[in-house]
Amino acid sequence: MSELVITLLEKIKSSDWLSSAAIIFLLACFSYRPVRELLREHKQNKSKLLKQALDCEAIEGMEKEYIRSLMVKEQFGLATGLWADEKFRQLAVKIDLDKEVNISMRQIVIAKEHLEISEERNSFTIKLTKGERLKSRLDDIFGKACLFIGICLILLSLVSFVFIGWQSVAFLLLGVYLIFIAFFSAALSKPASIAQQIEPELEKLYNKLLKSDS
Repeated sequence: MSELVITLLEKIKSSDWLSSAAIIFLLACFSYRPVRELLREHKQNKSKLLKQALDCEAIEGMEKEYIRSLMVKEQFGLATGLWADEKFRQLAVKIDLDKEVNISMRQIVIAKEHLEISEERNSFTIKLTKGERLKSRLDDIFGKACLFIGICLILLSLVSFVFIGWQSVAFLLLGVYLIFIAFFSAALSKPASIAQQIEPELEKLYNKLLKSDS
């Protein structure tokens, strides 16, 4: 593996900037899955450690119940992707099982990291944080700008081919790269957009669940 990395680095040094960018892009694409699997394995190891602690006879009473609650949270998170407290997990399950509510577990999982739950006047509000709202807006503007410039560069490459020949391929590749960045920016802003769509319904259902339990 180390020899492959050294070979790639030497290739980058000896090649032009376009080839270097292509190699780095390919490395980033191929490394995404291993990194994701490594993070998932870390979560699974944490869950195993909690199970070992739960099986330990020396731990009992309140400490055992606390470890049990942590273990449930970890197992639920690994199974569904939702890392949240008990009340919010119950809410997510009830919403996902209720056919009349047009919110899925996947939408809740995507939106959860971008929502802020706060208590005001004996009721809870669920809203997109100001930082996430601003970041989503900036990602959207940046993505649209990259898409526009990318399309212009692709059209420019087609026109300039008549005058400069194959050198116009540089404009084409840069345009494709910017369009890729545009789609990537759109993907980054999607979770915040989903959170913004479901926050009113989620807030209403969350307060309803808390009142039914009280």
